[in-house]
Amino acid sequence: MTEKTSKAFATVAGPCLGYAGTAASLSARALCCISHLRATLIGAEPSAQHRLNKTGMVLLHATSCRIAPKCLAIACLLVFSLASSLLFILTVEYPPSTLVDPDFEHAALHDAAPGWRRFAPDPAPVLVRPAPRTTLQTLTQTLLPPACADLWIARGELCAALLARGPDDGADTLRLSVVHTWVNGSDAPLRRARGVAHMEGSTNAGTAQRHFTAHDELLYSLRSVMAALPAAAVAGLHVVSTDLPLPDGTRAGQVPTWLAPQDGCAPRLEMHHHWDLFKMRTNGTGDEEEARAWRERALPSFNSMAIETQLVSLAPRLSQTIIYLTHPSQLNDDFFLARPLSLTDFASPLFGPVFRLQSSLLVASAVPARAPDAEGEWPSLKYANQLLDARFGVRRRPYVAHFAKAYDKGILSELAQVWPVELTEGAGVRFRGGAVPGLAFLVTHFVVERHREALLWAFLVARHSPSPSRHYTPAERHAILAELGYTPSTPPSTHPTLLAPKPARAPLPPHAALALAHFDAPQATEYTFTSQGGYAYARLEGRVRWEGGAPVWVAAPTRWAPERNWPQFADVPEHEAGAGAGEGKGEWEEKGKEEGEGEIECALDIRECFGPGWVDDGEAAGVDAVFRRVAFEEPRCGDCVVTLLLGRSGPRGLGAFLPDAGAGGGDGEGEVEVLSRAKSWEEAEYAVDGDRSRARAVSLLTRYSYVLGDSPAELITYTSARHLRARMRRLMPAVGRREKAFLVLNDDTGERVGAREVQAIDGVLRQHMHGLWPEPVGGFV
Repeated sequence: MTEKTSKAFATVAGPCLGYAGTAASLSARALCCISHLRATLIGAEPSAQHRLNKTGMVLLHATSCRIAPKCLAIACLLVFSLASSLLFILTVEYPPSTLVDPDFEHAALHDAAPGWRRFAPDPAPVLVRPAPRTTLQTLTQTLLPPACADLWIARGELCAALLARGPDDGADTLRLSVVHTWVNGSDAPLRRARGVAHMEGSTNAGTAQRHFTAHDELLYSLRSVMAALPAAAVAGLHVVSTDLPLPDGTRAGQVPTWLAPQDGCAPRLEMHHHWDLFKMRTNGTGDEEEARAWRERALPSFNSMAIETQLVSLAPRLSQTIIYLTHPSQLNDDFFLARPLSLTDFASPLFGPVFRLQSSLLVASAVPARAPDAEGEWPSLKYANQLLDARFGVRRRPYVAHFAKAYDKGILSELAQVWPVELTEGAGVRFRGGAVPGLAFLVTHFVVERHREALLWAFLVARHSPSPSRHYTPAERHAILAELGYTPSTPPSTHPTLLAPKPARAPLPPHAALALAHFDAPQATEYTFTSQGGYAYARLEGRVRWEGGAPVWVAAPTRWAPERNWPQFADVPEHEAGAGAGEGKGEWEEKGKEEGEGEIECALDIRECFGPGWVDDGEAAGVDAVFRRVAFEEPRCGDCVVTLLLGRSGPRGLGAFLPDAGAGGGDGEGEVEVLSRAKSWEEAEYAVDGDRSRARAVSLLTRYSYVLGDSPAELITYTSARHLRARMRRLMPAVGRREKAFLVLNDDTGERVGAREVQAIDGVLRQHMHGLWPEPVGGFV
């Protein structure tokens, strides 16, 4: 402990511990110590409630008493315990100007000291109201002309324009924006601000120093990105970092100390600061003054998950596809790209963004509350799944692999329209422990669930309720059952059920489709499932098995599930592989039925799914009520409808879901009209949803296209320098052989790790990161 620190501690603890004879209570001594600690830090007087009088008595609500000398040791231990949690603030040699009142604007940063730059805040409003019904296009919508999208979605075939495209056509649209969130938590002014925020808050979650220790990970992560991706494929590098106020109304934004002038460099690195990105989104009342007050309370933020929620504000300024990597701002994970990659390792115009999921690890919902692992990511995942449950029906969803994430800016824009309040409230949680939805989990599963919703909407609404009616006619009911494969029995069955055989499919292999359209193939990603295969999660919650001569639903185990548990398909005879919807189906349909229980994917109970009066034309059937029931209230019903129609679409495409060609009169051009933006399926409306054309159905299915992929990756968790060194020694040869595509380093050191150990870890990290990425990039790092 330095001389200054010792004096500071004596100043803090002396008035509280130096009087053996008197005190109001142990609590009073603790409050006294905290008050004097705060006074020492900010240069103010102790609170009047906790000031000691001349005789050593604590003045606390005009109450005092004596404490026996034998209890003094206990009092000292208590005060020491409370003070030690804040003592890390005193271990830094702060400039005098930073030991100020929490409301002081950081004058010491006025001249843009190393690691900080002065900037004028964006004058744009902080309050953001809901956008119109339309939203930004996605990559697939941007690069697939409507006619090509129709052929691709309906029949799984490439149009002439795609087959004839040049390798560089659409190159600008295909370029990636790479985004890092970053903070140098070791910087003295920021540590000061964090200490003040911690004292004013009520949580200890996420305050461990390891969350904020910098090792120049951002520098080497940027080098890894530029080593892995062609420079022409990167539209820009973007770093989101913190900032602090200056006396003249400007701000000091934190920047890497190694950031050099970038004149003439491409791609450029752009800094974006929290003050300009944090927006208060609302569906109700509110004004700009209230929004500005909210931002004052929310910043500076020390919660990486809260900061991530505001990427929706940055997205409109970026290219269509965004690659997101986070850095130690509370997550203690450092992300790197470890080998050459192509654009299609992250997204493609044919298949959409690449999601890397673990079907063996499913996330259930939880109401936001303080969790035992408040510093971990699981509370945010469970909260995000709760939001998804409310919108799309209750189910467990697979964990999103902990590597670089691909986002589409059109989807981020739409997400902000559906959950504006939840994103705003999450952004206001300055340390971990509050209700913050995990953005990556929310975005990924939002796309998958929106695609399923669009499939069911295309069939149940656009195809079979084309007029703006709120109820199905008897003819429309019968048509739905017939196209699902139901034939009424004589006498009528009391329990009509449709058995769905495993669909026989032979889609164009993804890598072959990309090559035919002159897109680069992924270099380190295997596409394991595409959205042209229906709904990815249909098998995750369980399967139908035969018991006692009848199909019975068997739920999946809660503690174990197989990897790659995505839908599977039966093979199609080669001569039928090119057939579209309605062609060449008879042979493989009958084969599926004859093979019996081994081939059954699901069982559709018509009365349970559509309502008791659906078959016999009894009670009226509202379009909204039926759609909500099938799609969300009884989610297994919707899953089975998708499986049945996938089988009836033929070996390729999704033709059985779509209205007939030309139906509805739309052409797919112009603005993007999405389905309901309600955040609860119970409030969503579909019967009066405007355009019900085939073109709109194709546009929606194009918009929410996605692909599941697997890539070789390594997650290294370390607890000490020795542990880290051993893990890195084993990893380096594999990286040299290009066996790994993604690398994540996870700091799992203990709360009380010493300064010497931190220094040793820093040395090991820098040695190996420099060994992997030794070359400066472009002139800016």
